[in-house]
Amino acid sequence: MAEREQSRRVFENAAATLALTIALALSRLAGQSPAVSIQPSLTAVSSPGAAVYNVRVVTDASPDLSDLPSFVRSATARWPSPAEKVWALFYWTHVLKRQTAPMVLHGFEVTDPIRNFSDFGYTMCSTISGINQSLYETLGLRHQYWDICNHTVTNVEYDGAFHMIDGSMSNLVTRDDGVTLASVEETAADAARLVKEHSLYTTSANGFLQGSDMMRNLADTASPIDGRITPGFANSFCSTGLKFRNYYYNWDAGHRYVLNLRQGESYTRYYHPLGSTPDYWVGSEKIAAPDPATTFLIDSAGTFGVRGNGVWSFVPDLSGAGWDRVVYRSDNIVAAGGGLAPASGGRDADVVYNVAPANAIASQTIHAAFFKSDAAARAAIAISLNHGATWTDVGSAGTAVGSRVEVDVPMRDAVNGAYGMLVRIRMRAPANAPSAVALTALAIDTITHVNARALPKLTIGRNEIVVGAGSQTDTIVLWPDLRGELWTKDVYDFRNIATQPVSVPKKFTAVAFPAVLTEDAYLTYRVDAPRDITGVTYGGRLHNYRAGSYVEFQHSFDGGGTWTPSYRLTDVSAPYDVIHYETIGSIPAGVRTVLFKFLMHNTEPSGSRPSGLYAARMEVQHQPAAPAPAALDVTLRWNEVRADRTLVQRTHRQRVSGFPFAYVVNVGGSDHPIVESLRLAVADDSDATPFGYGDGIDAGGTKYAATKRKEGTNLAKGRPYTVSRAPSGFQSSAGASNTTILTDGVVGAPQTGGISYWWGQCWSANSDVNLQVDLGQARMIGAVRAHLFGTPSWDAFRGDVQDRVEILTSPDGSNFTSQGLLQMAVWKKDLPINYMLLDSEKATAWNFERRLPAPVSARFVRYRVSPRRIVCASELQVFDRIDDEPFDLRIALPDAVPVPPPPPPPAPDDLDEIVLHAAVGPQIRGGWNVIADPSAASGARLQNPDAGAAKLATALAAPVQAFDLTFTAAAGRAYRLWLRARAINDRFTNDSVFVQFDGSVDASGAPIWRIGSPSSTTVVLEDCSGCGVQGWGWADNGYGLNVAGPVVYFATSGPQRLRVQVREDGLGIDQIVLSAVTYFTARPGATKNDTTIIAK
Repeated sequence: MAEREQSRRVFENAAATLALTIALALSRLAGQSPAVSIQPSLTAVSSPGAAVYNVRVVTDASPDLSDLPSFVRSATARWPSPAEKVWALFYWTHVLKRQTAPMVLHGFEVTDPIRNFSDFGYTMCSTISGINQSLYETLGLRHQYWDICNHTVTNVEYDGAFHMIDGSMSNLVTRDDGVTLASVEETAADAARLVKEHSLYTTSANGFLQGSDMMRNLADTASPIDGRITPGFANSFCSTGLKFRNYYYNWDAGHRYVLNLRQGESYTRYYHPLGSTPDYWVGSEKIAAPDPATTFLIDSAGTFGVRGNGVWSFVPDLSGAGWDRVVYRSDNIVAAGGGLAPASGGRDADVVYNVAPANAIASQTIHAAFFKSDAAARAAIAISLNHGATWTDVGSAGTAVGSRVEVDVPMRDAVNGAYGMLVRIRMRAPANAPSAVALTALAIDTITHVNARALPKLTIGRNEIVVGAGSQTDTIVLWPDLRGELWTKDVYDFRNIATQPVSVPKKFTAVAFPAVLTEDAYLTYRVDAPRDITGVTYGGRLHNYRAGSYVEFQHSFDGGGTWTPSYRLTDVSAPYDVIHYETIGSIPAGVRTVLFKFLMHNTEPSGSRPSGLYAARMEVQHQPAAPAPAALDVTLRWNEVRADRTLVQRTHRQRVSGFPFAYVVNVGGSDHPIVESLRLAVADDSDATPFGYGDGIDAGGTKYAATKRKEGTNLAKGRPYTVSRAPSGFQSSAGASNTTILTDGVVGAPQTGGISYWWGQCWSANSDVNLQVDLGQARMIGAVRAHLFGTPSWDAFRGDVQDRVEILTSPDGSNFTSQGLLQMAVWKKDLPINYMLLDSEKATAWNFERRLPAPVSARFVRYRVSPRRIVCASELQVFDRIDDEPFDLRIALPDAVPVPPPPPPPAPDDLDEIVLHAAVGPQIRGGWNVIADPSAASGARLQNPDAGAAKLATALAAPVQAFDLTFTAAAGRAYRLWLRARAINDRFTNDSVFVQFDGSVDASGAPIWRIGSPSSTTVVLEDCSGCGVQGWGWADNGYGLNVAGPVVYFATSGPQRLRVQVREDGLGIDQIVLSAVTYFTARPGATKNDTTIIAK
């Protein structure tokens, strides 16, 4: 903490484990990693009605969000230094949240890291800065909460200094050394020069933030239209507006992700929203005027893709000996006739079920069916959101009679935002006819609001998964709202209590406090457990300002006869919002009721800052009704991304028979998968989902390795450039008179639109333009980039970009050599770890790159741009080198769970790149001849004479003019087809062929382009109508500028046969390439006058 020694205040998370006490803080101070609350060596039982409690599913691709210590441990334990630990938390908070309106509940921003990240992910600068206070406190580092003009950030201390963390904008700023993170004061000094020049996660110095919510330029910019200034984000760091709030951290903690599953219960979390109506989201109160009666959906347009949904389904067994193992409590109930009925008439018969679906509830529907033979018999449904303290009637069978009287209860507002509830079925039969009413069917379907970014992540390749279970005890949680009159709903007893209004106008002081300041006050809460209590944790966020004041925790296990104090906050040093929890693990046998008392003693006479509570949370562990743990089925569904960006649905189901359990799921494809859902259920043999991989195919692979990018020197910065066609000035972009904007060192916005055009020059579609940079002298070039965007705003992550940019180099400005094409389709797996994606995760503007196979010496670099839209460039960059080094995010899985070792890497199959020299070993059916040609691969080409024959409309099943070649390919791999050819007399009427295979299929496995049929793919040398042909040129099976042809797959791995037959006579061919990687998106060579020979 910023203003007091760490050892003076024990910061405890309520949820980790019953043993999370001072020992946890001491282990931090000793440099040890606290153990997570995962129980070792639990073997599943096979008893009817078995359940499993405190489940967690964690992958090695994302942190464990079960509780605060687990999150911090999983994200940081494998990083040795405080600086690295702080960076790891910075990175994962970027992944887990989005910069939006904040989620507001109980009148405050949700700053409990586990509650916000697990359920919502909605934060603004003050929210994430509050969350960071809890994270750094858990790490044992001093921390500060700063308001800076119109922004809020965090300072965290390590290595003897404070360092600024801008969580909301996902940015870090260094000192001039480019390494050491600057403090808040250093960042704001000198008109925020460091922000503009040394931000780590921006497009460039004086450019734009990368990982923010929207387009945010760093420096002030004058409008080219009227000269008005668009303020830069750096202005947020004005030195005159700095305010260190040592008295208030805006933080919270204590929430735990409680996931329990009983027989008949399943929970499926979807990585996307299931609907947009209010039934599918939890409403946020407005931050300016909080009111639970007026809520709204954050990010209603779904721009940031952060909201997912869960479906909690519960269908309890109402018959047999196990019915009572899934109920919370029951009274006067007996199983009879396939249902539950009153054991005796003339009095109420209750059966109560606990619904606790781990995430925040958005809506719920209860479907019940009753047998009723007497109109006087009653059957009603009620719910309680405070564990039975108060009940609300929600449905009734009325006077209806029949063998199946259905009662459907859809609820939204009554349950929205709750984390758990009790559902009571109350029946009453006439005294002389107890069998006149019975519950014959019950299904409870609950929709939850989940943060899709926080769900267990899969990456391409090998994924290690651990399924753990904590203590096999059931849980009751009480989180009362203390505002206005809302506190009265949950309280058991109280004295001398005043509260702030629902809008909580004074954020810096207690919500509940003594009404008469000179008299003690208290709030008492009662929790009745259905079975023996095994442990309790209680506490909250407290306010204590004036010397002599205090807030005290007390509990009673004998109904208030005796009270045991467990904690007293007497410290009055800043900050004045203190988080503290106490865990009581020694509970007398047979105790099923606990009282929690929060006592407030105030000495502040003015009433401006009386002692009291911001928030309280109580958790009770009790013995379960069912034997535990049950075996668990874990089912993952995802879409593998193929090279042509088509999707293939995959599943994996795993039976977990002991805890902790570790296994591996391998994901294939060309990019990280699009995960659909994660389903957990007590082992259910009626589920038809296959065990293992649903299609029986294990994609294999090794663990995905992220990379960190290191850039060399930009040789083009400040160098002159020329354009072959004057820019258009589209959307006030720079005109021809500006001859410096493309090499001024400032890379434009990471998205298209708005003012992004001011940073570049634009050209109209369908006419090439050459952009040529003069480096001044011959330099060794290793990589080339162009930051491009335009209208329409194509997304490079979707493979939408159709513009074509060829890179050519020259030593003298006259003789140019093609160095290939910029990579216009971007895969997320290739993003370096030190690039922070926009919150929208779109790439409508991008720094497209070409890494050269080997450095070349050149003075001139030409970008031959073939625009298919209005295309704009903001910067041209030429680097001596760009290197990617492996980077491990170092997720620490729970405990030391043995995971099967990865298989040895497969021997290289050399099947990604298939290169055929046409004149080497062809089987000529007729019409083709081997011609010696020193310009051709292997010194010869296959030539078809120009006989003036008419062009064929389709391929022939038995062609006369064709040749075959054999090769070996891999099944399930997408290949791009390329031919290098030349037309006799460079005539476009001599430039096309049909190509067929003997085992080709499409992405779904259906046969295509088969030899012996009229089905084929066509390769045309001329790239577009009017483009012309000249000498050797490369072409694929797509026609039109930058139009990629369809890919081909093969049904089986092994030998394949390819056939080329004449479409237009007069074509010569020397090379045929099938590429799954190198030339999948990049042309092997030029379309005209090519000299590229690819070795076999």
